[in-house]
Amino acid sequence: MSSSNPDPDEQYVARKFPGIAGKFKKTSEKTDDYNCLAWALGLMRSWIDPYNHSITPGKYWPPGISEDWSITTAREVLRQNGYTEETTIEDVESGWEKVAIFGKGGDDLQHFARQLPNGNWTSKLGIQIDIEHQDLECLKGDVYGERRLILKRRINQNAQCA
Repeated sequence: MSSSNPDPDEQYVARKFPGIAGKFKKTSEKTDDYNCLAWALGLMRSWIDPYNHSITPGKYWPPGISEDWSITTAREVLRQNGYTEETTIEDVESGWEKVAIFGKGGDDLQHFARQLPNGNWTSKLGIQIDIEHQDLECLKGDVYGERRLILKRRINQNAQCA
């Protein structure tokens, strides 16, 4: 990141997340093909969203799940996809995949991040870029609040959302 012409996307990330400086790298260009929940589940062709999914092409919401954007509902979507174990451990655990949920208080839901095999985390920032970041703490702040929950599943669990 010592380029003489700073990347505008990287500048955007640094402005939005003051604690992220030197702790992330850009891993994609901007796209609205998928959101942070889809990205956390490993899907790159779905925008998983409870609002307007039945009338908006490309949006999806799993049947039988409450149509709201809350941590309670997010936990149920992740359970449907095999993330059944709760943990507070942010380090890599052999044989497990992890997803972190961010919120600003109460049942407020703001963001999802997925742990990579190298121990770093990956996030899709709305309609912006994907990033790889060293920890969850670097996303803490006004935009996403703080990490509220980490769920994990055994590697090779089959996802239900598609």
